Amino acid sequence: MIRKNPESDFKVCKRCNRHQAKDIICPSCKNELLSSYDNKIDWQTAYELEQAYQYITRYRMRNKF
Repeated sequence: MIRKNPESDFKVCKRCNRHQAKDIICPSCKNELLSSYDNKIDWQTAYELEQAYQYITRYRMRNKF
């Protein structure tokens, strides 16, 4: 009998790099995003907002605005 590894069902979370995600990010990161941003938006929008904010921050650091 071949046993399937339960961790093989999980993907690597793109936000925290843990093997707990069934989606692109894990449930704990989803909850953190929703609590950090407005609860009226979904976690995908909050994730995109965070990515855009990180991009802008890196751009400002490189160009010293």
